[in-house]
Amino acid sequence: MLKKISLILIIFLQLSLTACTEVIELSQKLVVQGVGIDKSDIGCKVTFQILNVKQSPDKDSGEQKEVQILKANGNTLVDAIENIRKQTGRDALLSQVLVLVIGDEMAKSGIRPFVDYFIRHHGLSPSIEVAVSKGEAEEILRAQKGEEPISSEEILSVLQMGLNDNRKLNFNLGKFISSIESYEDAKVHYIEDKKDGEDSCLMANKVAVFKKDKFIGPLNEEETRGFLLIKGKIKKIVDIVELSDGSKVTYVTSNIKSDVKVFEENQELKLLVSTKAKTYVSESEIDIELDDRFDEIKEKIETRMKNLIKTALEKTIYEYKADIIGISKRLSEIKGKMLKLDEETYDNIKCSVSTKVELNLIK
Repeated sequence: MLKKISLILIIFLQLSLTACTEVIELSQKLVVQGVGIDKSDIGCKVTFQILNVKQSPDKDSGEQKEVQILKANGNTLVDAIENIRKQTGRDALLSQVLVLVIGDEMAKSGIRPFVDYFIRHHGLSPSIEVAVSKGEAEEILRAQKGEEPISSEEILSVLQMGLNDNRKLNFNLGKFISSIESYEDAKVHYIEDKKDGEDSCLMANKVAVFKKDKFIGPLNEEETRGFLLIKGKIKKIVDIVELSDGSKVTYVTSNIKSDVKVFEENQELKLLVSTKAKTYVSESEIDIELDDRFDEIKEKIETRMKNLIKTALEKTIYEYKADIIGISKRLSEIKGKMLKLDEETYDNIKCSVSTKVELNLIK
């Protein structure tokens, strides 16, 4: 009996010591929630947004969360991270990272080496959100409202809500890697700080387009709406059309279903995008009788949607020559082998678009 009690005590002590050791080890590390990568004069600049959790002086208030920014330059990414370690005397714990933001200039150089390094050496989760920033990534991680810093959790929320909370698009690390290794070119969030006076106002309602692992440019808001219509995965779009008498009608598009077909005809490569959706217009918002203008409103909405899709196709196919809608995949299925489009093929693609809406008038 005494032997059993002794054994239980030994196991309990070992578990207690292990738990204490883990807590001590964690307190000796930098718990990183946001990572920014920018170009610098000597090569690379890394910015970490650190979350420090402290016990409040008032015991009833619980823990206090404090955001801290650390940055360092280096000839390489590894050097910059090592220089942060030298500054603080602590290693970075990157398994808790929520967002990876890459400055536009650095992203144009190619980001695959950074992504590979973080995954292989620091265990970054494939589910973390990736964004290209307009300007430096450091400025996004340093953004503030008043005197309060905008945390990585809030930046993550901005990214997820930026495209109408459309999380089906998977602009994360895992999707980025799978895209550049497969048929399609990659796309991620595009985030910018549209200052409201001295306060930051982070916006992520655009898409950053890549060619392989190099950023080539963003889609603007109109082109992004067209892209979302093509993908058919967005929950809803709120938009405005102008009628023949100059009156404007706000409509909501939902239940979007899209079909993209690629086929060869008369030795030409053709792309057909067909989109169907439900749209809703509230009569209470305007001073016209909707029933009397039903056909005109329906036609205007269908034309507007068609133009948005065409705008997105023109930018991605003819200007960027990037495949973010799955043309190569569909063509490969026809040919029976994996094919990547070359620049001449992009120029020769003939695109056509059809849209059909089910218009609902809300009295």
